[in-house]
Parts: sequence; C-alpha cells; structure tokens
Amino acid sequence: MKKILCAIVATFYLSACTAPQPATPSQPVYDMRAVQRYQNQVASGHTVSAKDKARVAQQGEDPMPMNRSDNRTKYSRGGVYTPVVVPTIGLGYHRHRW
Repeated sequence: MKKILCAIVATFYLSACTAPQPATPSQPVYDMRAVQRYQNQVASGHTVSAKDKARVAQQGEDPMPMNRSDNRTKYSRGGVYTPVVVPTIGLGYHRHRW
C-alpha cells in the first residue's frame, strides 16, 4: 500500500513539474504617465513637501522612539522537556499502533 501511494505521489509531482507553465509578460504593465511624473520629481529633487520637512525638523533628532521589545532580551530558553520513554509491542510498519 505504501509503495502504491508513493508511486501515485511521485507521478503527480513529476507531472506537475513538467506541465507547461503559462507565459508571463517579460515587462510588467505600468501607467507611463505616473512613471514619468515620478521620474520628474526625483530628477528635480522635490520628493518631500516643505510641510513634511518642517514637521520632521520640529521633532528633533529621535523621531522614532524605541519599542518596548528593544529593551527585552532577544532569546529565551523556554522550558526544558524530558523525553517520554514508553515500551511498546509490535514490529515493522504497525509499530506504536494498537
């Protein structure tokens, strides 16, 4: 039964890997007007408004306070578990199943 199941799974896996993939366009489709506006903004240097520049200047040197997680340790050991050792009856494929 295990051999049949393995053969079926292998067949599906190989057929999925060898199936022809749908063709995808090499270039994604962009709104060229938006791209041109963005490139003009970057070229002119006006990417941040004056209002945003003033707001950042008023905040001081540390605009982003540290999170609470920055003060905790990054690693915790957790619980120590001992393995459970139980004697069982049976051999082969049906081991550990009653």
